[in-house]
Amino acid sequence: MEIRSELGEVFKDEKILDPRYIPDSLQCRDDEINKLNFQIVKRVNSNIVPKHLMVVGPTGSGKTVCTKHVVNAIKGNDKVMCSYLVADTSIYQILKTIASNFDIELSNRLINTNEVWTKIENAVKGQIAIIILDEIDKMLIKNRNEVYSLIYKFTRDPNICLIGITNKYDIPRLITDARDQSSYHYVDITFPPYNADQLRDILEYRGEQAFYPHALDYSVVPLCAALAAQRNGDARYALDLLSTAANLCEEEGRATVIEDDVRRAERLAEVSLIRREVVRLSPHQKVLLECVYSKGERQSPTEVYREFNNLMRLTGREQVSHKTLSELVAELELYGFVEVERKGRGRGRGVDFYISPTGSVERKVLLDALKDLVV
Repeated sequence: MEIRSELGEVFKDEKILDPRYIPDSLQCRDDEINKLNFQIVKRVNSNIVPKHLMVVGPTGSGKTVCTKHVVNAIKGNDKVMCSYLVADTSIYQILKTIASNFDIELSNRLINTNEVWTKIENAVKGQIAIIILDEIDKMLIKNRNEVYSLIYKFTRDPNICLIGITNKYDIPRLITDARDQSSYHYVDITFPPYNADQLRDILEYRGEQAFYPHALDYSVVPLCAALAAQRNGDARYALDLLSTAANLCEEEGRATVIEDDVRRAERLAEVSLIRREVVRLSPHQKVLLECVYSKGERQSPTEVYREFNNLMRLTGREQVSHKTLSELVAELELYGFVEVERKGRGRGRGVDFYISPTGSVERKVLLDALKDLVV
């Protein structure tokens, strides 16, 4: 039996609760892992480039950890090159990250997108290159007006398997480039949300490795699982909740995490979750969110446009056109930060639309997250 080194210490290995950690065993995802193994490992072991995949499911349903878990099994193969990245940046930055993951040396001089792609293309010849683009929907939204199509480049290369990961079930709607539509034929692998019992299994498995014996009160894991089940079965949230509760307990010098720690962690986890998402938005998107949430009620595009450009002018930044604002609103709607209500004016008379905060994000929490980020 392992002994705690000091009073009030509950963690044996805190990193076990990090959602990015890949455990040796994954609970409640046997079917999905078997499908990934069939599509990836079986083909690689037969020296065949796997088919392109789209891994779809709600946030915290195990998409990323299961995909990484399966891909890790083939990393020892000399003919396999693997690159994982969150695809929420520019086309150029995505290619540079892939080049770095493939150990491709890039010149110190400024090189253009085509040059980076050519280096990747040459490096993967005769190899099996697995490229995993997590949050691929954000790449499609952010770069939708780009003439340069990464998807087309990847899917036309016979050495590349492209794996997209997304929580958007309507991902085909975001693939608008005709070249992409004709070349990106993928196999869907869908992850359902976890239920409370499955979340409990996950937390108990991780908890055995993360905590000293008797560090958790009997009510803690079931409560974390129940709260996460209410958030569409989000395992990432469940792990964050348990980790935050344990940290609160340790900070107070206590040896056992109790239900009250979880209740306090619930509020902190909500703020942390929203802040992580807001930080990744562009400056224009953050200003637009402040306009929408400051008023806290439904507004017309004209009202939002006026307030938005007023804020831009007050902070000494360039104002934007109605078209740019419409694109920003569409992006925030896809990200789940705003709701857009569309009302027809009658046959042949166009459509009115109104913008409002989404009911799934607490207004005060989001405004607090924006305070330090919108300058």
